[in-house]
Amino acid sequence: MSFKLAQYLGRVAPAIELYAASSIRWNPLYSMASFTEARRFAGHSHWQNVRHTKEARDKQKSKAAQIYIRAVNNAIKAGGGIRDPKLNSQLASVLAEAKANSVPLSTLERFMKAEFTTDPYFIEVQAPGGLFILIESCAKSVNAERHQIAGIVKRYGCSISPAGKIANEFFDRLAWVCVPGSPASNLTDLDAATNFGIDIGANDVEEVTVDGQIAFKFYCDPSNVEQMRLLLERDHAIQPVSVEDVLVPKCKVQVDSKAYANLLEMYERIRDQHEYVDRIVDNVTVVGDSQRD
Repeated sequence: MSFKLAQYLGRVAPAIELYAASSIRWNPLYSMASFTEARRFAGHSHWQNVRHTKEARDKQKSKAAQIYIRAVNNAIKAGGGIRDPKLNSQLASVLAEAKANSVPLSTLERFMKAEFTTDPYFIEVQAPGGLFILIESCAKSVNAERHQIAGIVKRYGCSISPAGKIANEFFDRLAWVCVPGSPASNLTDLDAATNFGIDIGANDVEEVTVDGQIAFKFYCDPSNVEQMRLLLERDHAIQPVSVEDVLVPKCKVQVDSKAYANLLEMYERIRDQHEYVDRIVDNVTVVGDSQRD
């Protein structure tokens, strides 16, 4: 038997067996069609795997970019609004780190351009049960940003509230300047930092750890945080580690883990689709989760 004939019979054998077991008329195209279809679906499965892998990789890159966008925003705030990395050392450091981690600098540079952004503002969201969410964005097209985010939160049973209603009534806004502990500046312990905080007009002082080193957060009113930063730099030669304003809910709402998972899914979708969203704050505490309390 020739090789070609054996190859042909190997292909049509399943069709011959089917014919022998039934009254269906044998057609040699049956085996070829089955063979072709199997290969097509195998290819389809491979394509799906590649697509899912690529989507996961793209999502990971997007999350990394979001982290550095927030870092850029904080660096600009800490630098008094200076968007030029040549004049803002903290911003230059963030960009260098982003480049080292393969984050596209074009994304961060576009974020830094004033024509694409404006001063941060809050899009305020509420859900049944007294759940409140603040979404901070600096996208220049405020109305478009609100409209698009409204479409996302609506799918999760939430709605947009008038500006200022939630932020002012249900959250306290604080700010802090974090500086490293140092014998040179007499910031060696909490007592020394407290005395120093009184001198610079801080409302409160907290001892923290930054990169394994002792540091101190000096809390103040958000309207005074820039003045405090400049005071530390110019009058005391202390370079802040970071400057940030924080929103603290006046009261918290308990949700179960399933409801919280839905919230996280909504937050992730918002961040994936809105690159100028800086942070999302809520008044949620998860039942049985001490880390959220």
